[in-house]
Amino acid sequence: MQLSFFQLHAGQTKAFRATPLPVIKEIVSTFVPVTAINLLLPIFSVYPVHLRIVRHRHTKAGDFRPPAHGNPARITINGDLNPYAFLITLIHEAAHLHTTMHHRSPHGPEWKSAFRKLMQPFLTPEIFPSAHPSLLDALSKHMENPKASGSVDPALSRLLKQYDPALQGIHLEDLPVNSVFRIHNGKLFQKKGKLRKRYSCLCLQTKRTYLISPVALVYPAGYEEEY
Repeated sequence: MQLSFFQLHAGQTKAFRATPLPVIKEIVSTFVPVTAINLLLPIFSVYPVHLRIVRHRHTKAGDFRPPAHGNPARITINGDLNPYAFLITLIHEAAHLHTTMHHRSPHGPEWKSAFRKLMQPFLTPEIFPSAHPSLLDALSKHMENPKASGSVDPALSRLLKQYDPALQGIHLEDLPVNSVFRIHNGKLFQKKGKLRKRYSCLCLQTKRTYLISPVALVYPAGYEEEY
């Protein structure tokens, strides 16, 4: 898990708006463990931020850019991470957000303190697996002295990789309309039309409609029943 921090370059003035909290909840609900969703909301209710889910990047899992040129801070997270890696990455970057609002540097002891504080409510077996070998234990140990890059903690990285999807996933936008697919938690959906930036998808178990990012990693499924 590679994490990076980037500053906006001079002249980079593309305008974008802060993501509303209900939209943040909608975005992360398909990427993190369901028990973590409501705990995330207070983290993103304090400071405006533009949240984007992006395609796989070989050099990093997420990044943070501070407010600049009248734009809010921006966080991007790779959409192909497993739920636990996604959650850790998201909170890691949120700690940069909280730190940069109070300190000149988004790194250093101030960031470590913010990361520990934000992560603490999530360190429970209801969110992270505690069976041996325990991801919860490895993450708790990592949080004693977290680093800017998760790749420097091989024990945590090794355990996180065990939860990567075994099936070959594809991005939702690459599936034809009306295709049926599964997401990481096993729920079955049918892809409908695109509404602005996300796709309308019908959950076949609950018959509820969700808006899902086009770069969400999904798994095509055969589903022969009529619905």
